[in-house]
Amino acid sequence: MKDQNDSLTVESLELHPELRKNKVLTAMCHVFLKMGNEWLTAKQIVAACHALNVIRLRQVRQGKTPASTIQGSISIVLSTATQLQVPPPISKLKCDGGRGTYYRLSPELFPKGSIFSDKMTIDTAPQIIATPTSGNSVQPKRRTTNKKRKRTVRASSHSKKRKRVEGYKGRRLGPCASEHPNTKSNSVQSNVKTKVGPEFDWLDLIDSGSDLSDVDSDWSSESESYCVTNGRLNTDSMTEASEEMESLIDMLLTTYQPTDFAIDTSLKPSDFCVGQQTGYSYPRLRNRPKKRVAKPQCEDSFCIKDLHMQNGQPITRLFCIADGHGGAGCSKFLTERIPEMIEKLLQNYTPFQMCKVSVQEKFKQDMTEVIKCLDNEYLDRKREEFRRWRNQESKVEPVDDGATLVLNIFFGDWLINANVGDSRTVLAHGIRNKWTVDFASEDHKPYLERLAQNIFCNGGMFVDNNDKPIKFDPVRHERRIRPSLKRARIRLQDANNDLGIPYSNGRGINWSLNVAATIGDLLFKLDPNKPVVSCVPDIYFTRLDRLSDTSGRGFLLMSTDGLFDHMYASKPEVQNLTIATQVGRKIDIGESPMDIVKHLCNREGDRELFENTLQEYDDCTCILVKL
Repeated sequence: MKDQNDSLTVESLELHPELRKNKVLTAMCHVFLKMGNEWLTAKQIVAACHALNVIRLRQVRQGKTPASTIQGSISIVLSTATQLQVPPPISKLKCDGGRGTYYRLSPELFPKGSIFSDKMTIDTAPQIIATPTSGNSVQPKRRTTNKKRKRTVRASSHSKKRKRVEGYKGRRLGPCASEHPNTKSNSVQSNVKTKVGPEFDWLDLIDSGSDLSDVDSDWSSESESYCVTNGRLNTDSMTEASEEMESLIDMLLTTYQPTDFAIDTSLKPSDFCVGQQTGYSYPRLRNRPKKRVAKPQCEDSFCIKDLHMQNGQPITRLFCIADGHGGAGCSKFLTERIPEMIEKLLQNYTPFQMCKVSVQEKFKQDMTEVIKCLDNEYLDRKREEFRRWRNQESKVEPVDDGATLVLNIFFGDWLINANVGDSRTVLAHGIRNKWTVDFASEDHKPYLERLAQNIFCNGGMFVDNNDKPIKFDPVRHERRIRPSLKRARIRLQDANNDLGIPYSNGRGINWSLNVAATIGDLLFKLDPNKPVVSCVPDIYFTRLDRLSDTSGRGFLLMSTDGLFDHMYASKPEVQNLTIATQVGRKIDIGESPMDIVKHLCNREGDRELFENTLQEYDDCTCILVKL
């Protein structure tokens, strides 16, 4: 039998080409063929994947991979097969009164006359076999207590940049089917026989882990909305909920490697990765189970470009992130226009000139003018859209949106950072497993004294999350931060305008921002000479060669506020040090940039780093560059 099993390969299975792209499904096919296509539980499949080393599954809790990892992947596979209108590649069977679920490859996958054809009957009770073990596998520990750990519920400190009038209007799909409609599922109660050979270890079947974990899969989602059960349900519903949550996390998270960009990999830095997760929320619906609803689209945008001299010679690499709010138009506009304008600017400079303070000051002025030009260009576009709509020349009502911007330019031995808003850059290096923050950009928040004065003088006021005014003392303070404005938002004292830009929604709630510098946001820049929120960037210069003199290890992380606003730590200084330590340790143990950005973007996957009791998760985009 063993030789016959080995004669069948994954390539010989009749899998749809789209299904073959799923790495987890391919790994499961290897496992089932190796095990003679016997019925296996999700825990057994996980153990076999580790033992046979067919795929790298993320491990949590003392090196274990939860069974929900495989359950979620199977849910994706069955849902995809349904959409493709092909037979399901995985058969499911519930036993023991529905308390246990077993899996194997469907008979439709095997060629005619296969050795498995005779025994592929769906109504037979599974004969559970143990899974192989690897020599260095870690044995899971048995649970010795039935006590449940209590989770501490913390209030969310996160609030969106611009409060929306309504919820997301994306198309809502029902939960993915637990199995393909063509798949039979019978409940079989029987005494399960256990077959244990010398090459098997029954301890591998014991796994008490129940957390969710990411897997290395290629699946991503379009800009649609999904509803996923995730609450206190009965046993069957809770099992389906874990599968649906796992599949949604995989679909909303997308990663990009250097080979995905049109760049010259010989130009440094070339070891980087981008992770992006579309935001989602947990609406509170009375008398209904908790649902996870994804946003219809991700409003973040990013670009990674090589910039060239006039003769075509590459001179630098640009990393840029724009975090949109109110829509995705402004963020996409910035990432499309920024590379061209920065390239023209850099053609007037050389890296050697940046050693002079006078040259740096001149560059700051030029860079500020570039960003002001982009801001004015987008605002003029929006003014024209609102004018046409008000004059009934256009039937489409415009959207007044905006974006924050953070960009990093590797210019010779120099790192040039420009920041508008609350997206952030963290530069760190490590010496003997101790990581230090060398540079971090400052978020443009309303509580900064230097910005609060301009906001108030130009017609802005400060309110809390309930739109109640916060008293502001116009006398300039010596302190850099005003504690009374820690959670403040910005709205206008008077927003009457001739363009018909909406100032509030139908319920009388005023539009407000929680960021003090943006590009776009026409409502807050009705008077070009006195904008309530500014677009003036902070620009910093850092010598990278000095860091390499002390340590050969370092990284640059740039991210939207979707990462930092969800951390347990609330102070930016503590957040930066935490990120430097966490990311640095992962680099020390050899984790790839892709695995690290996946971990950071999946903010419900790390209970030590992020809050896990929030109602809403913003879009999150991270770029990690190893230096």
